[in-house]
Amino acid sequence: MPTVHHARFTPDSSVIDRIFLRLRNDGKYWMRCGDFTIANIRDLETPGVDTSTEDETPTMPVSSSHMITYYFRNGCVQEVAVGGSTGLSYACRRHNCCVFVRRCLRCIATIRPSGTEPKIKYYIEMPGSNPDDARETLSRVAAAVIEHMLQPSENNLSAKKSV
Repeated sequence: MPTVHHARFTPDSSVIDRIFLRLRNDGKYWMRCGDFTIANIRDLETPGVDTSTEDETPTMPVSSSHMITYYFRNGCVQEVAVGGSTGLSYACRRHNCCVFVRRCLRCIATIRPSGTEPKIKYYIEMPGSNPDDARETLSRVAAAVIEHMLQPSENNLSAKKSV
């Protein structure tokens, strides 16, 4: 699965808090980033939010640290055949039937600060049956996350650690 994991450095650690404050937007989380729609958000800073659960309570542990995961809805759907001669049940095997399961292959981006340096780390992954398509989508999502969410110019973030 194609993955991007990088960091942006800042000489001022308060910039990190300002970025996360902007991303949280008083609980009105972003639903778009550039051309991409955000389907769900998981924010693991106390008290925590997970918009994919019925009551929006995270199933993962929360803490006092910043960490937000965005699940993008980028229209990539894959149909997976389950069944056939080695199917799920005796009835499926006997009748050689096939069940198609649709699953959404979507880009996932997690943004969090480093625990040891004044930098923001981001991890972005994009599953897909076609690696070239997945890499292309991953590259576009990564560019949108950097430009719109991290805003390197406005926040004086650099790709390399300044000495």
